[in-house]
Amino acid sequence: MKEAKNDAEEILEVNRIAEEFHAEMKKLFAPIDALSMRYEKETALRQQQLTEWVERETEKLPTVRDSEYGERKDGVERVYLTQAVLSFEIGKDKIAKEREIWNRYLDAHLTAFTTLDEWTAKYEKRNGLSDRLKLQLAQLKIAGYEEILGLNRRAGYTTGLAGSIQYGYNCEVLRNCYDPRQEKYLSNQ
Repeated sequence: MKEAKNDAEEILEVNRIAEEFHAEMKKLFAPIDALSMRYEKETALRQQQLTEWVERETEKLPTVRDSEYGERKDGVERVYLTQAVLSFEIGKDKIAKEREIWNRYLDAHLTAFTTLDEWTAKYEKRNGLSDRLKLQLAQLKIAGYEEILGLNRRAGYTTGLAGSIQYGYNCEVLRNCYDPRQEKYLSNQ
């Protein structure tokens, strides 16, 4: 009976640790999440303003009928070129903000893992821990490692997005549609 009571106390203690850890994580990540949302809204607003500008400028252009395909707007190419350049600038800003957010998440994860390691080390040093309690402590660490995998995926997404933005600029503005990212696929064939 005494062993069951100790197990129950251990489980309650681990649950308390897990709740404290989750509260600490929320406290660490809440300001970063808010900043990330603010950046996303700012980028979306800038994209929307650019789209509206392109529509206004295109409407101002004279319509000509010098093509066998029908009407076209005279000078629309300049508007689209300007749009490509401004989209690139918006994209560069977005990537810079994504990297800033990623670095902040990385720092927060480091702080959280340090705290988690301290808490789990305190309980792992105790003699006579039940297998169930050891499993719960291991699950806390596994959840942390899954967070790191998520960070790696986010870094990969940001890198891919940066490459796409640069490729779009090179192709649309500089008229160089060579994409060095494709070399790894071509060399494997």
